[in-house]
Order: sequence, then structure tokens, then C-alpha cells
Amino acid sequence: MHLPSFLYRRLSRFVTCVLRVPGGGTLELDSKFQVASFQDVFMDPNYWRIFTLFAQEPKLVVDCGAHCGHFTVLTEICLRMRFGEVATQYVMVEPNDHLQPMIKRNLASANLSDRAQVYQAVVGQKSGTAMLETMAKNFLISSVSSSGTGQAVDYLDLAEPVGDRRIDLLKLDIEGAEFDFLKQNPDILAKTDNIVAEVHLNAGTMEAFDAALSAAGFQLDGPVMEAYGNRMVIYRRKS
Repeated sequence: MHLPSFLYRRLSRFVTCVLRVPGGGTLELDSKFQVASFQDVFMDPNYWRIFTLFAQEPKLVVDCGAHCGHFTVLTEICLRMRFGEVATQYVMVEPNDHLQPMIKRNLASANLSDRAQVYQAVVGQKSGTAMLETMAKNFLISSVSSSGTGQAVDYLDLAEPVGDRRIDLLKLDIEGAEFDFLKQNPDILAKTDNIVAEVHLNAGTMEAFDAALSAAGFQLDGPVMEAYGNRMVIYRRKS
């Protein structure tokens, strides 16, 4: 690892990089997990395509696999730069309890706390409990199974926080559970207009993912990008 990067990741809580968020607020990279999450989101060109995704201000964004909350902050930056002051609401789902304080700090620093609901849960199935396994050295790497070791976390049915609203953008970075999600949540897909996803090829194929979304009324928008052996994609509802 590059020595300055290694040292910063270890010392960031003492010497913190504070970034200004366009439109108001800040973002503090005060731990190695924040640094890794920031790089994972802000260095991904697929996520920056959100800037041109909407013709008008979206009302609801659902962020599944929120990690430290950086995708929500990036989306908010894109919307502020595109539309000015916005009132977009966010539903965020992250199962790792160690990341919950970081999410809340980032939302507060970016002036987003009053427009975001945060749930410590997993998505995929409609109900029940899953076992979440995480890596102490890297909280961004996790896996969910129906049994085994780890932390017991309840499934969240997105129909509850979403209600009768349409989802302008659904983000899925849920460590392979996206395949179960597509099977078990036709009601959520029916009220969704755009999807940005990381497709984990250790859980299924890109062809199967594409076929499931095509059957649900979506079409691939733009190129399929590769990142860390997975596929980064955006789908739009067919017109």
C-alpha cells in the first residue's frame, strides 16, 4: 500500500480531512472505514452518472447497502448542482451496527438528517432474520446467510418505509442479495423508475440479473462497468 495512504487511514481520526459539500455542509474522512467508503463511491464513475439521470428533481431515493452514507451524499451533491436547492427524501438501509454512527454523523455534517430515514436491517426477503458476517478490518465487506455465525439482523420490507410513494432511484449494493431481492420484491420494482446496482457475480450471473429486470419492465441504460470483479449498472424503466 502507498505509505501516505496507509498512514492517513491509521491517523485520520487525529488529523482529519474535511471536505466542503456543495450547497452546504461538510464531509469528514475521520476513520479508515470512511476513507474506504468514500473511495468506493466517489471514485466510481457509474455513480456520477446520477447527475444526468433525472430531468426533474426526484422525490425519493432508496439506498440499500448504505455503508457510511456516501452514496446518499453523492446523490445529494449531484441533485444540488443540477437543480439547486432540493427536498429529495432518502430511505437508507445498512445492517452493520458499527456503521450506524458514521451514517448519522455524515448525514448531520451534510445537512441531510431531516430528509433521511436510516434503518439497521437487511433487504432481500420480505421478513425473517439473517446472519450478518463482517470483517473487522473492513466493514465494507460483509455477507448475509440464513444461518451460521455473525450478528442476527432483521429483514426490512421496503414497502413499510416507502408506503404509496414512487421510488425515483433504488440503489442496490447488498453483497449478492440483489438476486433474492429481485425475486421477492415485485411490488417494490413496480413502483421504481431507476435502479443503480452493483451486481455480485459470486451470487449469480449478469445475464440472470438482466433477465429479471427486463421481465420487471426495465432496460439497461449505458455501459456495464467492472469494479473489483463485479458489475456496475444502471437500469431505467422502459418507456
